Amino acid sequence: MPYPSQDQLIKYKEWMEFERFENAVFTDLFVTQLWIMDTIGRIPSCYVMDEIKFLESKGKKTSTKPATRFTKPPLEGLWHKHFFVSYFLVTNLCNYLGIEQGHQRNLKKIIEEVINNSESEHFTEEMSAQIAHRVSIEAFQERAGADRLTGEWIIFGKHDGKNYYLSVASHDEGDAVIFNRIQQYCVPQFPFLFSEN
Repeated sequence: MPYPSQDQLIKYKEWMEFERFENAVFTDLFVTQLWIMDTIGRIPSCYVMDEIKFLESKGKKTSTKPATRFTKPPLEGLWHKHFFVSYFLVTNLCNYLGIEQGHQRNLKKIIEEVINNSESEHFTEEMSAQIAHRVSIEAFQERAGADRLTGEWIIFGKHDGKNYYLSVASHDEGDAVIFNRIQQYCVPQFPFLFSEN
């Protein structure tokens, strides 16, 4: 994977207008990850930037879960904020329906409501369409309306009233991998963030 030169990173920072965020600090790792997202990745950085704008009071509220502090090692003390991308649609729908948790409570409830509200004694095409609509469109709208959308992570630390954006991370990586990357690239740049955790 090609990495940007220092000159490319400087130009990218200017193009992204990072200086508009007076109370935010962006690590070299974070900026490099966004550069990769925009140049060779499948996810445009705008999804990450929408969340940062909200966190820095420069943009509108998003539909993702609120920023949360990690409470368990190795990421304990750091924060994460979800950013939503379309390929996380299935995960969000499965979470809503209860499929990921193994109980499928909402899925069963939706099917029972559609069947019980029907006047037909047989399962109809209309009932099928209602179920499909409720487990897709309505499920997504309800989760988004409740600010419960999940996605990948923006990992950041807080110090003296500023947010320090450390890394973009995937759930699939695991906490240890994320921590090792942050330790390797961010601790040398901002060691005080980690002495407090």
